[in-house]
Amino acid sequence: MLEIEAGLAATRRHERACDKLSQGEFELDELLLVDSFLRKPPPELRALPLDRDRIYAAATEMRSLNAPSRASA
Repeated sequence: MLEIEAGLAATRRHERACDKLSQGEFELDELLLVDSFLRKPPPELRALPLDRDRIYAAATEMRSLNAPSRASA
């Protein structure tokens, strides 16, 4: 949970990036890269809203899917 909180705090600190975007300071290729990821993330990654509870639920689900089963241990 600590990592989730740290990540959300980092996003709040970087609000200036939105200001740069509105001022046109980003290059088009950077925007296209972000757009391509948000539209169709690679299969090993998930795009989630910046919501602590949803991130935690997804992380818990992934952890349970990756845990070795007791039958195979």
